[in-house]
Amino acid sequence: MNGWRRSLTSMTKIIILAGGGKGERIDYKIISQMKEKEVVHKRYREEAEAAKMMVEEEKALKQLRRTLVPHARPVPSFDLPFLPQQYACIP
Repeated sequence: MNGWRRSLTSMTKIIILAGGGKGERIDYKIISQMKEKEVVHKRYREEAEAAKMMVEEEKALKQLRRTLVPHARPVPSFDLPFLPQQYACIP
């Protein structure tokens, strides 16, 4: 009867599909690295622009402070007496 018995397990060829994802992982790594570099460059650009604007604002503020300083009026000379002109009325 041992000849009539079927084996409980059967041998089949295993197909491994894990190698196909390797290329996709490499592509994903490359794309993610490129995106990360873009983000870093964008952040650097924004920081440089902000620093440039801050310097420009400071220069403008210094210039504004220079121009808005209250200057003293010249002292009138009291050598000659003040003689107001007569008002001419036109009828």
